[in-house]
Amino acid sequence: GGGGGGGGGGGPSQSVAAWNMALRARLQCGDRAGAVRLYGEMRSAALEPASGVVAPRPATDTLNTLLAGFGGSGDGGAAGRPPPSEWRWLLSDMGKLGVAPDKFTLATLLRLQTDLRRTRDVWRWGRGRRVRRDARTWHHLIEAYIEFGKPGAAPRLLGAMAADGARHGWGWHASGARSNNLYLRSLLAAGEPAAATAHFERWSAVTSGEPLAPSLPAARWLRTPPSEPPDAHSYSIALTAVRAAALAADEGSAERGRGGAAARRERRESAARLLQRGVEAGTFGGAGASPSGAVAHSAITACGGDVAGAISLWREIRPLLRSWRREASGGAEEEAAAEAERAAAHALLRVCGIGGRPDEALRVAFALRQDGLEPDRACFSAYTNGKASARKTRAAPRRAAPVVRLSDVARLAAPGYERLLRLECCPETVGGGKPLKIRIQLTAPEEHQQEGVVGG
Repeated sequence: GGGGGGGGGGGPSQSVAAWNMALRARLQCGDRAGAVRLYGEMRSAALEPASGVVAPRPATDTLNTLLAGFGGSGDGGAAGRPPPSEWRWLLSDMGKLGVAPDKFTLATLLRLQTDLRRTRDVWRWGRGRRVRRDARTWHHLIEAYIEFGKPGAAPRLLGAMAADGARHGWGWHASGARSNNLYLRSLLAAGEPAAATAHFERWSAVTSGEPLAPSLPAARWLRTPPSEPPDAHSYSIALTAVRAAALAADEGSAERGRGGAAARRERRESAARLLQRGVEAGTFGGAGASPSGAVAHSAITACGGDVAGAISLWREIRPLLRSWRREASGGAEEEAAAEAERAAAHALLRVCGIGGRPDEALRVAFALRQDGLEPDRACFSAYTNGKASARKTRAAPRRAAPVVRLSDVARLAAPGYERLLRLECCPETVGGGKPLKIRIQLTAPEEHQQEGVVGG
């Protein structure tokens, strides 16, 4: 009930804090109706004194708690955000209660918008109410421009953010990891993966004290050197840029003969180099850092449909992941290491799907079991999703020929390998739903075993 606020000896501000904690607890438990009832008592005490309800007057934190709870995180994309009808009445109550919005209010509202026009309206609304902006509000604004199709505005907005931060004492945020990550994402969204890779290289070199290559120009919006080194998300974006650059090159000219081999080797070496840098910096894992499944996944998928290259890279990653899981102290640390292993395997299975190699995908499933991780439905989905994406891509005009050309025998055997992969990963879908597990020993020509994930 609403008796938690009262008029205790702690004074009205402490009373409001206690009620806000009760509101937050109800929302976290999914009891939205209970939160509304509790807030209703606070609202009645403020707007209807004659009602006799004893409760503290709602404060800015009260409305912010409800706004965040009703609106959700807003991180699932525009389609997953709640309609304004679910939270707009709270803004109306702010006016009635004379509660001033703050930067948290503005950040939450920016995160909840479903298009750029509404996002701009919210930004103007905050400026009209003299809400002091901080790094978080600027980041949400820039994120909206990237999400809603205007990534080219990101450098200008980052520059404005840097100027605002310099005036109000938080300028270092403008050159921090979050700002640089947004810039990388804006370049990717604008179709400039090579520029994204170049910015990452310069950023990494500056923060690690490495000599700068003259071909790596500084971004114009950066008024000061980056204040933080790249984080795991930065490496994931940079590896995505490597893959995007490779796909763009594939669109321009088919990967055939020696030129195709060189392009695939360069792509694989770029991914391996970035991954090694992350390991040395302690960002990808080791040195007290949790292994990053996103980085492992991005590194391997950077190989596109180059199955041999992805296998080679996975062979480099696999011992690291296994050692981190062995050395983990249990609990969340061990689960993070296992999740990174699964992410790397899923990425390799996706590449096998793109490259049309169900035989290698089956070997990945066996290798997972060797490492103590049971293949599951998600593994099979990773393979089929890769296969589906390759089918869509090859249907596009001017698409390069498939990287791997299978022999007639291998092409005829592919459906059989796929059925075996399904049997290993999700046996409940085979044989009328009856659980079934068998062990399969693959044999292959010696020269093929050398290229495979596990020989024999």
